[in-house]
Amino acid sequence: MMKHEEIYISVPRGGLLTGQDDIAVSEEWNYWAMVIQDKGRYYYWARGVSLEINPMDVVKVLQHPFLTTDSMAFKLHQQIDILLNLSGVRKAKIKKYE
Repeated sequence: MMKHEEIYISVPRGGLLTGQDDIAVSEEWNYWAMVIQDKGRYYYWARGVSLEINPMDVVKVLQHPFLTTDSMAFKLHQQIDILLNLSGVRKAKIKKYE
């Protein structure tokens, strides 16, 4: 049986990042994500990408869904960025050879 929980991932508000800051209001840095449990395995889905994660990562991202340098949410955000960038490079190469 599959279970899931939606969470809102965002940069922390206040301090140096005010509501006027581009990062504080951008969709790239503030988005809905989902943690999924399916047949004893755990996944993190965000921005069209799914990553398999361990149960401890689930706890960390649910407890602290902010994109700060020490958070699990930020580490997963970086992994997704890498995968999206690689996907873009592959698409560009395929178009070049068509």
